[in-house]
Amino acid sequence: RHTPQDEALRAALDPVCDAIVVGLARATDPGRDGDRVRTIVEARLPGAWTVHPIGRSAWAFEVRRARRDRRIALGTAWSHCHRLEADPDVEFAEPSVTTVGHDPTPEQIDAVLTPTELALTQEARASGDTPLPCAETNERWSIECCRVDEAWALTPKPEGRAMGEGIVVGHPDTGYTRHPEIWDSEPTGVRVMHARGHDFEDGDPGADDPLTEGFMKQPGHGTATSSVILSGVGTGNLVGDPQRPVTGVAPRARLIPLRVTRTVVLFNFTKLAAAIDHSVDEGAHVISISLGGPYPSTLLEKAVARAVARGVVVLAAAGNVWPFVVFPARLPQVIGVAASNCEDGVWKKSARGGAVDLAAPGEGVWRADAEGPPESPS
Repeated sequence: RHTPQDEALRAALDPVCDAIVVGLARATDPGRDGDRVRTIVEARLPGAWTVHPIGRSAWAFEVRRARRDRRIALGTAWSHCHRLEADPDVEFAEPSVTTVGHDPTPEQIDAVLTPTELALTQEARASGDTPLPCAETNERWSIECCRVDEAWALTPKPEGRAMGEGIVVGHPDTGYTRHPEIWDSEPTGVRVMHARGHDFEDGDPGADDPLTEGFMKQPGHGTATSSVILSGVGTGNLVGDPQRPVTGVAPRARLIPLRVTRTVVLFNFTKLAAAIDHSVDEGAHVISISLGGPYPSTLLEKAVARAVARGVVVLAAAGNVWPFVVFPARLPQVIGVAASNCEDGVWKKSARGGAVDLAAPGEGVWRADAEGPPESPS
């Protein structure tokens, strides 16, 4: 028998469909394309609907019920998608589904893993998060492992620059803080280009992290991951300042801060896809994504393909704890990165599989901490 609390929890974890995503086969002008989608929706779907562009590039649109209090049943959503895809102007349609993050069930794990892989996954789930001794005692182990110092010592070619100078990184994550490891003294920021960022979670120009605690939330994650990229310029840590020990791999690069989520486990890629488009439009050379989810998305795949077609390098984390590589790292156009440790081994909690392209330091890496002490190993 189920208690009311059990039923409430089950309902909270059930997938919720808020909208249908529609991509046009031949996108031309955002305004006219929006009118085209409205005409298609009116002709093929019953009831009243609204149409909203996804991001400012507006090659894809969210179709929502006019009454925002009315959800779309998943079965109904898929039927609507099939109706929309029957129109020759529609390239794809898919439900925009939101699900509270949760781990795979034991049955799901058994279905996709071999006995050896299953044993590794069970070991990872049971293992703690205490850093290895070589990570606790050497805050620069990840820099040394990647031979970053050797790279910095190379003399650039006449048209080249060192330490990531001139490179712009689009970084969709949980938001950012004015942590001294990444935030320059100038009020508008220099390396973190606050004015060119965006908050897709709340729909406003800033990408500040409210540091909200709660179930499946990771406050400070965007600050931590950006410090692994950017820490270094304008501080003493390049010469071993014990008060500022974090060193980024590209301390002279610049970063576009993009807030797309409160959690690193994604079941809905609409905001991430919009952030990828935003990064490309703002001139990013690289998009670094330290989050993901288990389900494929045509919208996400198209956004990545558009970025790669314009010469942008897209990297994404393979995933933690999940028994398989997550999206977008799983996409062939994306460089999927697993996590290694200071012993040059694979982190027990890192996803693994054929979609992994390389492994890089990810266990016990020193990074900025937006919640507690200025810096600490993770």
